[in-house]
Amino acid sequence: MVVKKDPTLCMNSGFCALRQATLEQILAKDGDPRARLLALSMIERCPSGSLIYALGNREPTIEPDLPAEISDTTEITSAGPIAGPLWVTGRIPIERSDGRPFETRNRVTLCNCGHSSNRPLCDGTHRREAERLGRSRAQESRKGEGSGKRT
Repeated sequence: MVVKKDPTLCMNSGFCALRQATLEQILAKDGDPRARLLALSMIERCPSGSLIYALGNREPTIEPDLPAEISDTTEITSAGPIAGPLWVTGRIPIERSDGRPFETRNRVTLCNCGHSSNRPLCDGTHRREAERLGRSRAQESRKGEGSGKRT
């Protein structure tokens, strides 16, 4: 199995790692069929399409069969739900704001927050922005609590 990763597509969603092992560590267990199945599952669940695989060097890449859909996503974090990227699947053509076509892909995640440094693609910045906003709100809340008079 040959795994390819395109870091320019990655939105850092974490589907390529487990608490105990990264995809690379799992792939190193070449003779273990369970490890291979786990690696395939991780690759196929990659929402951005950053990870793809082929059964050999000269073989075509294999992608999951995804419907033509555009989905507005929500991510569940320790701080609560946050707005995620637009998930475009099924080889829907995308046109950039300047009119140039974007490479048609089976799956891609598009920035929905406006803060990605890799627009139109999502780079995961929405998570950092949500954390920053959460910290700001918590600080404002604490300031408001401290200004009350005690009787």
